[in-house]
Amino acid sequence: MCQNCLEHTNSGSHDSQDFPLRQAKSPKDYLNLAIQTADYIDQFKVETEDSIWWRNTNNEAQSSIPDFSNPNFFSGSAGILYFYDKLYQVTHDKDYLPIITKASHYLTEHWQILTKLDIFDIKGSGKGLYGGIGGIGLILLEIAENYNNEEALKSAQEIAHYYLETAKPSDEGIYWTGDSPLFHDSGILLFLIKAYQHFPSSRLLETIKSGVRYLIATGHRHIDNGLEINTVSDSDKRDLPNWEFGSAGAGYLFGKTYELTHDQYFLQAAKDAATFLVNLAVPQEQGYLIPYRTNGPQRQIFYLGNCHGAIGTSRFFYYLYQLTKDNYYLEQVEALTAGLLSRGAPEQQSNGYWNTTTFCCGAAGFIHHFLGLYVDKKETLYLDLARRSAAVVLGNASKSENGVRFSIAFNRISPDELSAFTGFYDGAAGIATALLELYQFESQQRLKWKRLIDDPFAARI
Repeated sequence: MCQNCLEHTNSGSHDSQDFPLRQAKSPKDYLNLAIQTADYIDQFKVETEDSIWWRNTNNEAQSSIPDFSNPNFFSGSAGILYFYDKLYQVTHDKDYLPIITKASHYLTEHWQILTKLDIFDIKGSGKGLYGGIGGIGLILLEIAENYNNEEALKSAQEIAHYYLETAKPSDEGIYWTGDSPLFHDSGILLFLIKAYQHFPSSRLLETIKSGVRYLIATGHRHIDNGLEINTVSDSDKRDLPNWEFGSAGAGYLFGKTYELTHDQYFLQAAKDAATFLVNLAVPQEQGYLIPYRTNGPQRQIFYLGNCHGAIGTSRFFYYLYQLTKDNYYLEQVEALTAGLLSRGAPEQQSNGYWNTTTFCCGAAGFIHHFLGLYVDKKETLYLDLARRSAAVVLGNASKSENGVRFSIAFNRISPDELSAFTGFYDGAAGIATALLELYQFESQQRLKWKRLIDDPFAARI
């Protein structure tokens, strides 16, 4: 997701322009850069006796509340906490433990603010996953698991209870925001599936099933039985098919619901969402890509990253392959990879892949994805792509007075308008986390990388 991705204009000023590259001399280059990125993030830290939170460099634009950090996962303190969690898991440096403890405490005290605050003016996002309290709950469960943190576990349970109490009934099932994407109700339900592992109850299970049935029932059925899951509200229809706002992310949820319930109804819905996506395929020199939007001139714009592109949508297809063992879905991952390479990625910019190295839209997300595929498939192509993507990230790092920063075009209608954010999906924290993952693999020729529920890849090699 990007702040103005929803109103993307067509500018060719950066098409075919190469990213600057820098090859790592040793795996330690990845670790050193991640630590230097933590130094950069540290200057935005606000610390009290028992809490830590971080400003994003666009904090003033995000909130009218003075001296407030939006605690969400996408651009706020929850995502930065996740970075520090991974930094400790990789380095075992105990200096990071107080940061993790105090940042976790901040989230337990302030998650409620997002029930009334949306990010990027996206209605309902404060109640969802990446931009809302679901993402905070997800990170708190991670902290509870990794550090036996009872306070974090209790707050995650409170968030799950909040969802149970605020669900709205309808003839088709229950809902929360009335919006279907992973950024909204699909993401809420993904968090609740994770919460069910910790707090199993018949009420929670029935809520999950009812919420997913609502999404399927309100989706749009095409003549080929493809299932389009998009924004439900007619006043804000976005026609975005990929991971964060479309059928790819929702289809992933349907698969997770099948994994939980073993009900074929949910697996069939996931397959139908895949049918819809494949029928949108636009052939490239090799393989294909799925457009940023399904209608209008923006059907010829192709985001390549996690949010609206081949990387995110491949997550869904790969997970379906894992569930079904049907090579057809693996072939879609391979076709999307070929389409991405046909555009010159990861080294070459193109329409929809401009001036960005973020986990959301750019090369950091590529590292995570391709390394995950390599862990599972052991195909050297994917390891090579992870390393090539890392060269893009290293080439776009710039030293500042306090550590290393990454300048990116988050406002995608203005590819020359650069910012250096601190968050996970939109900035430094996510970029550095991807480098840590590659460092762990390259330095030890093994990977022990605990996955969040939205990540289908193996946890170790």
